[in-house]
Amino acid sequence: MFQGDTALNSRVWENPMVTKKETIRDLKSIKDRVEEERRLRKGGIEARVTVHMGTCGLASGAQKVMDRLLHERSQSGGASIAAYSTGCIGLCSREPLITVELIGKEPVIYQRVDDRKMGQIFKRHVLGGKVQVGLALAWGSAAHGAPKPLHSDLEGVLPHISELKFFSLQEPRVLRNKGLIDPERIDDYIWRDGYQAAARALLEMAPAEIISEVKESGLRTAALVDFQRGLKWNSAPTPKRMSGMLSAPGTKAIRGLLSDAECWRRTPIPCSKG
Repeated sequence: MFQGDTALNSRVWENPMVTKKETIRDLKSIKDRVEEERRLRKGGIEARVTVHMGTCGLASGAQKVMDRLLHERSQSGGASIAAYSTGCIGLCSREPLITVELIGKEPVIYQRVDDRKMGQIFKRHVLGGKVQVGLALAWGSAAHGAPKPLHSDLEGVLPHISELKFFSLQEPRVLRNKGLIDPERIDDYIWRDGYQAAARALLEMAPAEIISEVKESGLRTAALVDFQRGLKWNSAPTPKRMSGMLSAPGTKAIRGLLSDAECWRRTPIPCSKG
């Protein structure tokens, strides 16, 4: 829900899952706050361990890995160590996967982690600063578009994630935020520029402009009958103004299953269909 400086006649259903943001400036404020919260710095959060807990990870034991991480952090008194969860990063056959980040160091992704390995990684890498090469998959961020540094201490020791055959030919678009967003924290999505397009459409564009842009994109429906979405929208009567509500169903009832569950875990709103 968005409300511009020019009043929009908007209402929000009394639903705890619906969040109201008064202005576009709120999105910028949330983005900046989350960016600051996630920044590793001396005297603040100095290490971050992310357990990738998609359905594949959970089926492989990711919850036990997270439990061990929280236990180790508690035992070490590690107030400066952040524990995060996200959805799958794509390589389901290597689950459970975790990512370790330390100040001034490149992220390291560990594969097939279990309770024992998590304890070893925490003590030797998170606390001791020594990468456990024998347990690692690669170094670098799983998020699409993260640049590869020109120099790294891990060059020649571990492959960069972009050098893995599985990822080397991929260009994630809808899933570009994989490995970054906690699907249970809407602020994470806003941090990655979530709702920016929706805010622009609701506050800065006329209905005809929205339809024109969707037609130009070539976006097609996901129903059994393939059809350009822009043409579909253009066939409906054009309202005089946009309403303030967004509908984002997670799947098509015609399919009979939640086929987009993992997509939603990684980047919720771009996966929606309407």
